[in-house]
Amino acid sequence: MRGYGKLDMAPPDWRITCFFVDRDRRGEGIAKAALQGALRIIATKGGGTVDGYPIAIPRGKPYSNNFLWSGAASMFAEFGFRRLGNLGSSKLVVRRIVRSR
Repeated sequence: MRGYGKLDMAPPDWRITCFFVDRDRRGEGIAKAALQGALRIIATKGGGTVDGYPIAIPRGKPYSNNFLWSGAASMFAEFGFRRLGNLGSSKLVVRRIVRSR
């Protein structure tokens, strides 16, 4: 996470750092459900800025889902997260503002 400090931005109110989905259950939408649930809980707790640290999967290249413990960038984009910068060759920082409910 050394690259995080180089992005020159205020820290988030919340961070979503990883998802664990059993190998036999991957591809069933469990990580999406977990992300959606986390955002719902954050909204009930007052909302605020939320950062995620997904992997940018290279197009057209095989990528093992064993390394997607932090989620895919496309999944976060579906939930309205915007890319803030890179934390390495494939790790990103994405952010979204969640309104309070």
